Amino acid sequence: MSSSQMLTVRITSEDLEKLDELAALQGRPRSQLVQEALAELIKNNANLRSIERARLKKQLRPAIKEQCAFLDKHSSFADDNRTF
Repeated sequence: MSSSQMLTVRITSEDLEKLDELAALQGRPRSQLVQEALAELIKNNANLRSIERARLKKQLRPAIKEQCAFLDKHSSFADDNRTF
């Protein structure tokens, strides 16, 4: 079970008024709006990292394939090119 901790945030009075208006329109407490916004930000960050990782893997796939083919073709590459 996860524990909860208190977080203090400094916000301008204008933004706080807008947040209060939004909370009133939605009929929810402003703390709930802030918690949901933070959860969405964290979720998006994890999604962006996953997307970037997939993009890099896709970009490297041809180079990995070429390298594997080269090593398969030259199975004794290391033995033939030792310079001791």
